[in-house]
Amino acid sequence: MMKRHCWSSRAIKCISVALALLCTSASVYSQTEAADSVTLTSRKTDGNPYRFSLGQLAVPAVLIGVGAAGLSGTWLKHSGSSSGSQTPDNIVRFVPLAAMYGLRLCGVKGCHNYVDMTIVSATAYALMGVTVASLKGIVRSERPEGSDMHSFPSGHAAAAFVGAELLRREYWNVSPWIGVGGYAVAVGTAALRLHHGRHWINDVLAGAGVGILSAQAAYWLYPVISHALFQRRDNANKMAVTLAPCWYGRGGGIACAMTF
Repeated sequence: MMKRHCWSSRAIKCISVALALLCTSASVYSQTEAADSVTLTSRKTDGNPYRFSLGQLAVPAVLIGVGAAGLSGTWLKHSGSSSGSQTPDNIVRFVPLAAMYGLRLCGVKGCHNYVDMTIVSATAYALMGVTVASLKGIVRSERPEGSDMHSFPSGHAAAAFVGAELLRREYWNVSPWIGVGGYAVAVGTAALRLHHGRHWINDVLAGAGVGILSAQAAYWLYPVISHALFQRRDNANKMAVTLAPCWYGRGGGIACAMTF
């Protein structure tokens, strides 16, 4: 069992750097994708809402890389020791996702309607869940309190950062501060996991990276999934309905034929 490190000045410094890195991810994306958000309508017309860009990989790659590097040493092996209830952790991780739908219910229009928003969200969380579960099974890193071998990466942090990135992308054209708020909540979720001694610092860093990357991948996959599920509802106007009278024996009726 790995020796547990107490909170110290070194730990505080590590956490400060980690949280600063997480917070800056929102502003980095804002700079690299502002043009994408502004021209979203025209891109939808082309059937390609979001295009893949190598720049989008920068922040999640750094977070996952630093988190993975922390597995081989003790420089990021710091955690808290609180034995309090973990109910806040379980609730707060879904606040950004709830905010995304809540804003829509309040009349704030984002980049997608409810159906498309749900397609993107479901894809993002499915990708995140599969990735986190696979890594936990492969890496088998012990938790700080020694309860199991599923510490890396943090699933709570991944879920929170998926929601934060979805919230940022959906409402960037309304206000960038909405995304900043979502990322602040995600950072708070990661801090709670550290405070309760459920994860090491490198776990939450990697979890954040997986969450952001999963949300990005969901947008890249959106056109394909939307087309597969709904045959691009844009084609709905191609549906034709033909009605014609018909007689048979002593009765009659109306024949209906639909082409779509």
